Amino acid sequence: MISSSTARHLLHVNGSLSVSRVKLLDAGEYMCVARNPGGDDTKLYKLDVVAKPPIINGLHMNKTIMTVTAVRHSKKQIDCRAEGTPPPEIMWIMPDNIFLTAPYYGSRIVVHKNGTLEIRNIRPSDTAEFICVAPGRYRCAARNKVGYIEKLLIVEVGQKPNILTRPVGPVKGISGESLSLHCLSEGSPRPRTAWTLPGGSVLERPQLGRKHVGDYVCRAHNDAGESSLTVPVLSHGVRLIKGSPRLNTPPAVSLQWPCKKERRDLGKMRSSISTWHLFFQ
Repeated sequence: MISSSTARHLLHVNGSLSVSRVKLLDAGEYMCVARNPGGDDTKLYKLDVVAKPPIINGLHMNKTIMTVTAVRHSKKQIDCRAEGTPPPEIMWIMPDNIFLTAPYYGSRIVVHKNGTLEIRNIRPSDTAEFICVAPGRYRCAARNKVGYIEKLLIVEVGQKPNILTRPVGPVKGISGESLSLHCLSEGSPRPRTAWTLPGGSVLERPQLGRKHVGDYVCRAHNDAGESSLTVPVLSHGVRLIKGSPRLNTPPAVSLQWPCKKERRDLGKMRSSISTWHLFFQ
């Protein structure tokens, strides 16, 4: 019940209500009640608070990884400009999961009001991951007569995996030689990758195997979803299996020796014409 003005609620003489510094918690139904000895009347209002998700440094991606370098014993500043409605609070997650909320002033590390992280007298031990967070964060608290405890929870929106490497057309390889197929993916949380071979077997860890023609399927998956990439592999060309050794022979002598070759084209064995290159000394 709002029967008089408060710090954020102003009750006007004509019965109007003003709410300053609107928050998400202010969203909901408001009922105005007018009452006198002859009866009462009510009017219901529904308030929706428009909110914009936070963005950092103008980037709308859920997670952005940046690499910065600094000179030893120098001072380094890393920007973290956060925007959103309502204005988000900025926090840095330091190594060893230490949470620093802006503003923070330490002897060597400072988090300014605008979110900029400043590290003074850079040391080699400062090489680590520093995470800037601008969440719609949640706190879980419990209190009784003997104490109070509070935990901070950060809700991160998942991002479906996206496979970045997509070859144009089938991949061709020479029979008997090694072949590399790439499947670089991004997402949040970090996707797990597995390959399905033409025979149907699944590779989820490094291991040796023979190359076969057919469709190779890469699947990147995380808690937010899955993305797949199909890479057709064709085998072509020839590989010398058994060649000729170096021979010493007198002049004007006929020479003959075997040369076994194989050729694969679309998975089928075909015969091929041998080509010889002779070098005389």
